[in-house]
Amino acid sequence: MIIKNISLNSNNTRTILSADFAFRGEKFRQIFFRVENKYKNFIFYDASPFLASFILPCMKRRENITVEGAVSDNILKTLPKIMDVVERWNVGFKKISVKVAHIAKDRTHPKATGSFFTGGVDSFYTYLKNKKDITHFILIHGCDIQLKNTSFFSEIENTINKIVRKEKLNLIIVESNYREIIEPVLEWEWNLGNALGAVGLLLRNRIKNIYIPGGMRRDQLCPYGTHPDLDPLWSTDKLTIIHDGCEYSRLEKIRNSISRSSLALKYLRVCCHTLKGQYNCNHCFKCIQTKIELLCANALHKARTFDRTITPSLVNKLYYNNKLNFNLFGEEVLNYLKKHDQYPRLQEALTKSLQKSKNPNLLRRFTNFISFLDKKYNHRRLYLSIFGITSNHDRTPLFKLISNLGLIK
Repeated sequence: MIIKNISLNSNNTRTILSADFAFRGEKFRQIFFRVENKYKNFIFYDASPFLASFILPCMKRRENITVEGAVSDNILKTLPKIMDVVERWNVGFKKISVKVAHIAKDRTHPKATGSFFTGGVDSFYTYLKNKKDITHFILIHGCDIQLKNTSFFSEIENTINKIVRKEKLNLIIVESNYREIIEPVLEWEWNLGNALGAVGLLLRNRIKNIYIPGGMRRDQLCPYGTHPDLDPLWSTDKLTIIHDGCEYSRLEKIRNSISRSSLALKYLRVCCHTLKGQYNCNHCFKCIQTKIELLCANALHKARTFDRTITPSLVNKLYYNNKLNFNLFGEEVLNYLKKHDQYPRLQEALTKSLQKSKNPNLLRRFTNFISFLDKKYNHRRLYLSIFGITSNHDRTPLFKLISNLGLIK
């Protein structure tokens, strides 16, 4: 891979850091990060965000990187350790060579503290825990919400702005096309921590600390894109990246923090389906799992962004990915319900879902096989067509069909 022509430009509303890049044997394309002009002084002008974005895809492809620009000296020193951590996961990443043209040193004295914020359980927990320190929320358009999905992102932006005004914070919106570039090469979940690290490196001219809300308790951890062993390695002299929240499981976060916060219960958003007109769809894996956890915390009736429906038929469709330790989420709520002798029908449905997740049925095995072929031989074109956004800013009919069949992880 070659990364070159790093440039910083502004128009009437946005300041854009961009670069041209090309994977081996492919044509050059452009990758960019955009922020509102009022935050243009937050941008550190170098190639570090692009290196952070591409290191894992290139490790997966066994492809060396040449950067015709400057990269943080701290990142270059830490890069061997970053690759060591990822290679030790033993999931197909191999060390590569990285060559850069110039070294960049942090020269400013940033004062702001940011936290990545989506409105979900982990980001709310990290904010509520560290709210005395946090001055800025960071919301990325092009990460969990596709760039094309402007209407849904506007709804999320409006909601988070209500939180920002109430809490007297600042909101930095970063727009990037990096997911749509990387996802055909590497599943986005594997690159998530580096993608957040890239945004931290982008904003390090004014931000000294950034919290990455973690998703699992330390004893539940497995190899994954955002990880406490990996995320802090994207820190520099003046920027400290903090992976936060490993002291609690997801259920513990809800019981000990979210359920006690009127702010979180009013605005909580966990949905991964991003369906048009639905803040939380109430029937995807994350919605159902969160509703069960809120029920365990005796807070579902207080959560204003969810309905109160948890039927056995919905729970039966849950697929707990054992490879990513998602089964631990289901096992924890099931054990809690058993301990307190609550909701026997829900216990029965959870037990069935956890068992089925260990031994997927023929239909799920078939879709997993098709997914494997699509990834290996088709640059994930089938996946991207199913998970894309229509011209009407909604999910495709095929996405909705396989979602209703319970085949989306």
